[in-house]
Amino acid sequence: MADDLTPRPDEVALTGALDRVELRMNGMRRSANAFGRAMSDAFSQSILGNLDFEDVLKQQKVMEGNIADLIIGLEDATNVFGAEFETMKSFT
Repeated sequence: MADDLTPRPDEVALTGALDRVELRMNGMRRSANAFGRAMSDAFSQSILGNLDFEDVLKQQKVMEGNIADLIIGLEDATNVFGAEFETMKSFT
């Protein structure tokens, strides 16, 4: 009966992969939330009306970097799942 409680290697591998993906997704959520707060602060302080074109370009670069981080994070998560599924093939 105790053997029924012992996780199989494929279950352990999947749990580890899910933990890594969850950490990465939480990081992406924090980045998106921070960006949302910054934009909300900018609107609430009415500083957007006082920005010149250079400020707009700087903010655009920041946004592009945040989007790139999100895309890279999603790709990393996909790669983790792919690698874990490949290793699990040998268990089935």
